[in-house]
Amino acid sequence: MKKINLHEPYQPQNFPPCVLLLGFFDGVHLGHQALLEQGRKLAKEKGIPLAILTFSRHPSMIFKKQAPFQYLLPQTEKEEVFAEWGVDLLYCVEFTSRFANLSAEDFVKKYILGLQARAVVVGFDYHYGAQKAASALDLKMALDAICPVTIVPCFEQGGKKVSSTRIRNALRQGKMEEVQACLGHAYTMKGYVVRGDARGRTLGFPTANLNMPVDQLLPMDGIYIVEVAWEGKTYQGMASIGHNVTFGAHARSIEVHILDFNEEIYGETLAISWLHYLRAEEQFDSVHELIHQLQEDEKNTRQYFAQRK
Repeated sequence: MKKINLHEPYQPQNFPPCVLLLGFFDGVHLGHQALLEQGRKLAKEKGIPLAILTFSRHPSMIFKKQAPFQYLLPQTEKEEVFAEWGVDLLYCVEFTSRFANLSAEDFVKKYILGLQARAVVVGFDYHYGAQKAASALDLKMALDAICPVTIVPCFEQGGKKVSSTRIRNALRQGKMEEVQACLGHAYTMKGYVVRGDARGRTLGFPTANLNMPVDQLLPMDGIYIVEVAWEGKTYQGMASIGHNVTFGAHARSIEVHILDFNEEIYGETLAISWLHYLRAEEQFDSVHELIHQLQEDEKNTRQYFAQRK
């Protein structure tokens, strides 16, 4: 896959004809996958490259005064997913004031016809142009005669629309089964192992302390059943997101206890798949109470994986 960065105004280039998908694709959930499937089919029929036009960062990072935006999938990993889907060209636009203020007509001229689109695929709720003034239906009416526009209908799961917003809300409530149903796979994050207090080892539950991407959304605080991928193997585990309240106030941390595992892995990158919320973080009156609860957590974790077989 070839990535081409664009900044408004960009210099016209000799772009190849393509089937063009439009959207931000955060998380590349099942709704996004429906667009990719349609686009891939059209590109194969026409014998031309499959391309995506997206943004280098979420628009809210530029125009809303808020905490840094947290993605469902970091940009580099999203690009890897695009490549796996067979995307040939990725047009990545810097979202700036000049780009945001383009009229709908100028957007079509510069970023659809200018990129030599021979067919366009968008979701039913796609909007474009200054103030998001134009809709997917407007795009179809404006372009269909010269460049067919396919509008992919709403994709539902459990009777509700699949969207990045829905997935975010589910993550913030620890509803990992709903997240997985919307993504088509478990929610996964990558982080490298750093040295912690080594307290878990003294409790009989050694943990890997993880440095996770600050721009990817974590599930809500609590104890989770997870799968851990490392060096081509997958391990069962349980993870904690929280502040280690039993031992006093600490910064938010992520710790993973990998079952039946005894390796030194400082500095190694692990992929953590969040499968099931077990319980909230608790403050225990004694270390003995904490150990007893961890033993219960391990028991429940092993039962969970046994029932999946």
